[in-house]
Formats: sequence, C-alpha cells, structure tokens
Amino acid sequence: MNTVRSLVTLLCSASALALSMTAQAQDHEITYNGEVAKIINENCVICHREGGIGPMQFETYEQVRPWAPLIQLRVANREMPAYAYDQHIGIQDLQGDWRMAQEEIETIVA
Repeated sequence: MNTVRSLVTLLCSASALALSMTAQAQDHEITYNGEVAKIINENCVICHREGGIGPMQFETYEQVRPWAPLIQLRVANREMPAYAYDQHIGIQDLQGDWRMAQEEIETIVA
C-alpha cells in the first residue's frame, strides 16, 4: 500500500513539475519589437523597402502587420527570403546570407 501511495505521489509531483515548466515556457510572448523586427530587418528589408524590389515595404510595424499571415506562410514554406541556394552542397557560412535559421523561422511563424 505504501508503494502505491509513493508511486501516486511521485506521478503527481512529476505532473505538477511538467505543467509548471510548460507554463514558464509559454510565459514568454513573442513581440514585434522584442524579436520579430530584428529578423525582418536582417532578412527582409533588403528587398522590402522604399525603392526595393519587393512589392511591399516592411520597414515599420504598420507596414508589416497587414502582411503578417502571408509572411508567416511564405517563411514557413521557406519561400521567403527568396534565396535559391542548395544547403546540402558547398560552403554554407556565407557573408550576407539571408537564409533564416530554424529558430528565426519558428519566431516568425509563432
């Protein structure tokens, strides 16, 4: 009986710890000024600026916000930034490389 009680206590404690850790991880809310703007500026504004080749500008929050769903979709599908480069062949660490790291993609898509 003590073994069952100990096992139940252990499982409840583990569950509470897991829930606590999940809640802490979700406490961090991704914001435009906190994370997204830096990624957009480093990877998108080169084309999406006044006079750039991109069809819309992404220099301010007001310019980015209406396009957020499309940006998320295109980034998630790795269609943007537009960068035709085989990541399995040749040198990978290029200066001025616009490819997004997986962490940046996850931030934009979140």
